[in-house]
Amino acid sequence: MSLFKKALILGSSSTAQEEAVVDEEGNLFYDAQEASLHPDASPDGGILCTDTEVMDRQRSAVIDIMKSLGRKLLSGKFDLLNISLPVKIFEPRSYLQKLCDPLVFPYMMEKAAAAKEPEERLKWVVTFFIAGYHRAFLTWSKPFNPILGETWHAHLSDGTQAFMEQISHHPPISAFQIVGPGRRYYFHGHSKPTVTHKTNAITSYAVGERQVEFLDGTCIEVSFPEYNIRNIMSSSTTRADVSGKVEFVDRQNGLMANIQLGKIDGETGLLGRPDAVYGHLYRISIHPVHSRVSLQASDSWRSQSLRPRISHIKMKPSSSMNAFVLGSSNDRTESMHTGGDMHIPIATCSGNWLAYLDWDDERYWTLSEDTPDEWQTEEHVLPSDCSLRDDLNFLAQGDFALSQEAKDRMENDQRRDAKNRPVPT
Repeated sequence: MSLFKKALILGSSSTAQEEAVVDEEGNLFYDAQEASLHPDASPDGGILCTDTEVMDRQRSAVIDIMKSLGRKLLSGKFDLLNISLPVKIFEPRSYLQKLCDPLVFPYMMEKAAAAKEPEERLKWVVTFFIAGYHRAFLTWSKPFNPILGETWHAHLSDGTQAFMEQISHHPPISAFQIVGPGRRYYFHGHSKPTVTHKTNAITSYAVGERQVEFLDGTCIEVSFPEYNIRNIMSSSTTRADVSGKVEFVDRQNGLMANIQLGKIDGETGLLGRPDAVYGHLYRISIHPVHSRVSLQASDSWRSQSLRPRISHIKMKPSSSMNAFVLGSSNDRTESMHTGGDMHIPIATCSGNWLAYLDWDDERYWTLSEDTPDEWQTEEHVLPSDCSLRDDLNFLAQGDFALSQEAKDRMENDQRRDAKNRPVPT
C-alpha cells in the first residue's frame, strides 16, 4: 500500500500535526487517532476498480449498448433500467441482494437499540449507514434486475433477517425489511432506483421512504446518497464514489442529523478529500401543524422527491442553510434558522466514508478495525427466491450463452404476463 494511502491526518481542522512515525511495516502515521484509508482509494476521491478483466468486459458491453441507443445517447433522455442488457455486464446476483451489501454492521444497530439517550441512538444509526457506503462497490458488475414477485431471504450471523421483494416491474420498486434479533431494530421501506448515463459516468439514486424503528417507538427516517461510477469509457481507471447530502430525522425526539458528503473547504488530510463526511446533529423545534418538510436549501440539492417525507418540520431556503450544506460557513457551530424554526447543533460528525467516522472527539467507526458481517441465503427459501434463478446460476457457472437464453426467456415471460394482467380501475 502506498504512503499516500497511509499518511492520513484525521484532525478536524488544518492545525499543525505531530511528528510523523513510521511503523515496522513502513506505514506512516501521525498519531494514535489515525486510521488507514481504503486500500483501493483513488487519489481523486472514491474507490478505484482494480479488476481489469471485469472493466474490459463492462466497457465492451457499454460500447454495444451505446451503438444500440443511437441518438438517445446524445440527448441523455433514457433510463438504463429500461434497456435489455447483455449478460456479460452482470454479476450473478440480483439487485435485491446488492441492496443489502452496505447493511452489515449489525452491532451498530444493537448499540443504537441499547442507547439510553435518543441523541446517542441517532449517532449510531448515522454511523451504521455511513460505514456501509464503501460496500456499495464491493463488485463492479451490474446486478440482475429482479422480476416482479422475486424475493430474497437471508440472515447475518447475529440472527438479523433480510426479507426482500420486488413489488413493481415498471417502475422497478423493491420493498425490504431488515429485522434485528428480538425485533430490537427494524429497518424497512422501498427503493425505486434510477440509473442515468452522462458522457463518461453513470449515476444512480433511489427514491423511497426508509425508516428505522425501535421497540420504544422511536422512528428514524433515512435518506440515501447518489452513487457515481466514473471513467467508464476513458483510458483512466474506473472509480466510484457517493455524493450529495443525507438526512436522518427522529421526529419523536426532535432530532435531525444533516450530513454533507464531499470535500470540506479549508480542510486537509481526509477531510480535504472528495470522500470526506461532515455534518451536525441538531435539536429541532417541532410544529405539529406542519405536515411536510420543504427541502429547497440550495440548487445543488436534487429533487425534493429524493428525500423522505418528514412530518411536521418546516424548512425554507435561507443563507445560513446554504452556507451549511455547501460547507462555506465560517462558524460551523451556528444555529440554523429555517422558516422561523430553530435548529441547534448539539454534536458534530466528521470523517471519511473510506476510513473512519467521529462524533465530536469520539471514534465510532474505523474501516480497518470493524469487520463487516456477511449475508447468507436461507437454506429453505420460497420458489420465488432469486437464488433459484436460472440466469444467475448459469452465469455463476461461467456459461454466458445459457445465462443469456434464460434471461431472455424470463424477460419475455414477464412482458407477456404484464399484457395479460388486468389494469386496475
